[in-house]
Amino acid sequence: MGEEDISEMKEMLYKGFKAGNEKVKASDGKFACPYCACKDQDYDYVSLLQHAIRVSEGSLSLHQRARHSAMATYLAIDISYQSPEKYSDDEWVPPKPTKRSRTQVTKKNNSKGKAAAHAKDVARAEQSEKEAAELKKKLDETTAKTARRQQRAKETRAKLERKMDETREEMNVLITKERASNDELQGVRKELIKGFRESSSRGHIGLKTIGELDHDAFINHLVMRMPPGDNVIRGVELCTEWEEKIKDVHWHPFNISEDANGKPQRSINEEDRVLVSLKEEFGEEIHDMVVDAVTEIHDHTFSGSCELWNFQDKRKASLVEVVHSLFKLPAAKRTSKQRKQTKGA
Repeated sequence: MGEEDISEMKEMLYKGFKAGNEKVKASDGKFACPYCACKDQDYDYVSLLQHAIRVSEGSLSLHQRARHSAMATYLAIDISYQSPEKYSDDEWVPPKPTKRSRTQVTKKNNSKGKAAAHAKDVARAEQSEKEAAELKKKLDETTAKTARRQQRAKETRAKLERKMDETREEMNVLITKERASNDELQGVRKELIKGFRESSSRGHIGLKTIGELDHDAFINHLVMRMPPGDNVIRGVELCTEWEEKIKDVHWHPFNISEDANGKPQRSINEEDRVLVSLKEEFGEEIHDMVVDAVTEIHDHTFSGSCELWNFQDKRKASLVEVVHSLFKLPAAKRTSKQRKQTKGA
């Protein structure tokens, strides 16, 4: 039986006294202990209170101590000390006269008062112990709940960390695959570039040197804008000069602004003095060729490198477009060959 059980038992027994389930007053006005079977039950109020306190603090069983502690609480709080005159006729029978000195009466009254005060102190202490036990119980419950929450949080955190590790591993695998795929595609592009270099066929898909002007078109437009004379030689010289200008890293004929999403975007600066002078002197066609070439250099990593190009759309050709163009060429050749065979027949 624990201390908490003892407190509950004392509370129950105390309520039993208040309800009249246990009696401490005898019919002759004396007091008796309902828990002791001894013959000497001739207690007055103070004697019974002292008896109850002594047993509750003694070495008897916890059960007996709880009983006597409840009785002491009942005597101290609900009965308290009363002079014989305050007892009802049914509860008290006047004791036989005894001669006592004034000093003896004073000492006995003092003793009774101390006993009653002590009983009240004991009752208050027990009440404090009960409240402390309840507080400890609540504290233990709160501590247990906190520990459970912490354990759940720890498990959740561990689960999330495992998931993050798995996600990182999956991302690493995907990145590795993507790099391998990109390397493979770059290898394919290199082989296609090599094949186009060895081929003399020209269509809307072919090779282009990044930042290079279309020499024939550029020179032809220049010749048409120049007076008669050595126009072709002068056209070649101007074409070379503009290719060098296009590759000049210090020339940046662009405006930088932000789009609706706040990302930077580049556009040609139509007020650039070099471009304005070029358009005024040689016309819009030459101006547009130079703009296309300088834009290509800024859109690609390396100037002067060869790229598979879509000349129709003026952009880098996709592998799908290149493959389609390759499959169309053999088909066209076979059709031409078949026509010759048909005529010969």
